[in-house]
Amino acid sequence: MGPGSPRALVLLLLLLARPGARASQSCLNKQQLLTTIRQLQQLLKGQETRFAEGIRNMKISCPALDAPPDGKKFGSKYLVDHEVHFTCNPGFRLVGPSSVVCLANGTWTGEKPHCRDIRACSSQPCHNGGTCVEGVHQYRCICPPGRTGNRCQHQTQA
Repeated sequence: MGPGSPRALVLLLLLLARPGARASQSCLNKQQLLTTIRQLQQLLKGQETRFAEGIRNMKISCPALDAPPDGKKFGSKYLVDHEVHFTCNPGFRLVGPSSVVCLANGTWTGEKPHCRDIRACSSQPCHNGGTCVEGVHQYRCICPPGRTGNRCQHQTQA
């Protein structure tokens, strides 16, 4: 138990209050009084340090963040330990972290994420030599001669 601990304060209060000493009150000797004062000073010094650190953290903020293009941002507080979350609109996927936290040095954890278009043609949906053409959130297959179907999966009847 250090001099700045909550238990030191309780002992100090017990020492000063002494509930059973009502009939005959005694005074602290000089050494007890000085020890008690030092303990109280240490306790208050520790509390002051923690309070000042808390005030500093409340004043520190990180730069404002925008939602990524084709995405959304959740969170509007940019103070230390606050989180901001990101998602992407349908048809897009998030590249980077889904959330960032404001650090005590005024920077965000990780890089700011962005949204990337999910390319339908990247899965090579067209079969039998068909050519995939990207559209807005869709694709179309251009089939070679002798093939038909939305994925060029059928052979044409001759």
